[in-house]
Amino acid sequence: MYSSIKTGIKTHLEAIDGIKKVYGYEKGELDGYPSAVVILDAIETELETTAEDTRKYSFKIKIYQELDKDGIGAEEAESRVEALLDTILGKFEDDYTLGGLCYNSNIKGIAGWADRGNKERVLEFTLECFAIYSLT
Repeated sequence: MYSSIKTGIKTHLEAIDGIKKVYGYEKGELDGYPSAVVILDAIETELETTAEDTRKYSFKIKIYQELDKDGIGAEEAESRVEALLDTILGKFEDDYTLGGLCYNSNIKGIAGWADRGNKERVLEFTLECFAIYSLT
């Protein structure tokens, strides 16, 4: 279930024009900007019945746009991440079940700066995916 959901998130991000590369792990040097990183943040379970429980998978989605390496500067970096903001939100709001992998999902985000050897503008989303797990 976890692997399928993570793959579904990556597939949604890969379909967005403007995102150069999507990684399923936190990578040091990124191969093009803006790039996305998808990692598991937390998992919770809640027993619903004796036959099933609800699992909440929380993923961090980080969008990185560097400022210095390509010489684009802060204004252009800001413009690039702002251009992706509504597209990313809409992608996951329009398909809140991730193609049937979850019965519901919620997305929220924050913006910040990172120094990963170079200065980068970062959008960080938390995507919570709720799925029913059958107990055996």
